[in-house]
Amino acid sequence: MAKLLTTDEYLQVADRLSTAPRILPRLLDVLADPASDMSQVVELISFDPGLTSKVLRASNSAFVGLPEPARDVSEAVNLLGVNFIYQLAATACGASTFQSRSDNKTNTLWPQAVTTALAAQLLAEDLKLEQGLLFTAALLHDIGKAVLAEQWKSDYWRVVEQSRSEPSLLLELEKSAFAVNHAELGGRLLAHWKFPPAIAASVWHHHEPLPGMPFAQQTACVALADAVAEAITEQGQGSAKLYPPTPARQNALAVFGLTEDDLKRYLERTQENFEFVNAMCQVGL
Repeated sequence: MAKLLTTDEYLQVADRLSTAPRILPRLLDVLADPASDMSQVVELISFDPGLTSKVLRASNSAFVGLPEPARDVSEAVNLLGVNFIYQLAATACGASTFQSRSDNKTNTLWPQAVTTALAAQLLAEDLKLEQGLLFTAALLHDIGKAVLAEQWKSDYWRVVEQSRSEPSLLLELEKSAFAVNHAELGGRLLAHWKFPPAIAASVWHHHEPLPGMPFAQQTACVALADAVAEAITEQGQGSAKLYPPTPARQNALAVFGLTEDDLKRYLERTQENFEFVNAMCQVGL
């Protein structure tokens, strides 16, 4: 294997993946500001012709089912609402990172990313957390894997395979082999791209949530959504069951006072809404 990279060198690799996600922090700022208006969202999306095309194509898809096609982003926002348009934009940005790689194994990260985003949104809605922020954090929670795979190719996937029988070992194996694990790298990358601290922290620590830690609720939400998505994407939609609980998952549940039965219900709800995942997986194509 070639010389290990420093953190700054990994960030340079990440910068080559895609520049598209960098619009998302600006969109999140607009959504979080009560004084903002719809025109600011429209202006930000419309500034990127490629993103505009993807959002409009998704808005006019059969899944959305508009009676008449939206002619521009402003009309799409009027018909579908700012929050849904943001989800389309976030998904298009994420897809440009996960799906543009030549490595087919990296492409397999995308369905789990979208499933995690759906599960996080369902959790955030019930837990009164910021849905756009959690949707984004969950969508990008494994972006560090895409960076490691971009740099190390098959060497990275061999490390992943080594941890398959005991997934909790993955972070340790990544750190040993590549000097950084995917969660830390993802958190550092999102901070580098100026995402809100809550997103960077929840991505960085989603394998190690603890009650009382900074951004504990956001981190726990991403961790639980990841557990739901892992079960669905690895076992098959409609028949998935949660894997045995881990200490990290129990800590995440404790943050909200939830139980394994509660998480099972979110698994079922995610499966019931899986049409959303299938549609969103096509947004960036």
